[in-house]
Amino acid sequence: MKFKYQALTHKLVDCPPTIYEGKKGAFYRWVFTECGEESFTPVLIINPQRQFDNDDLTCEGYALSMFEQEQGAFQKYKNLVSKKPQLKKVFGTMIAHLNLSDDEGVCSEYEINNYSHFNFHEHEGTDLTKKVITIVPIFDKNGEFKR
Repeated sequence: MKFKYQALTHKLVDCPPTIYEGKKGAFYRWVFTECGEESFTPVLIINPQRQFDNDDLTCEGYALSMFEQEQGAFQKYKNLVSKKPQLKKVFGTMIAHLNLSDDEGVCSEYEINNYSHFNFHEHEGTDLTKKVITIVPIFDKNGEFKR
């Protein structure tokens, strides 16, 4: 199967890495309240001028960050946004629970030491907006972290 951003990654060596595999199950991603297409756009599509130091990092710039565990998604977000509150505008303020099948893309291994984070490269034709089961707010009505 072709990947969604293959036209942009075809010159990169092994992108996405051939060791990545499809995974089936419930996964989590930071999203905006509307949970539209902008919630599922890789950083190098949002900002094509952004530069990375090597092909591996550039390749991951065309992947989506996801998490195996909701708690991991929340903790990583809290860690980043506590230091740089302006990142809320980049990440959104919700966590989406998605149900993926193994034919919608390929994933890196979960990073145990990075809050269960993994990179997800979508296959062409995948519409993640239709895979969202629920979205939960990260902040309470007073603008404080819920956890």
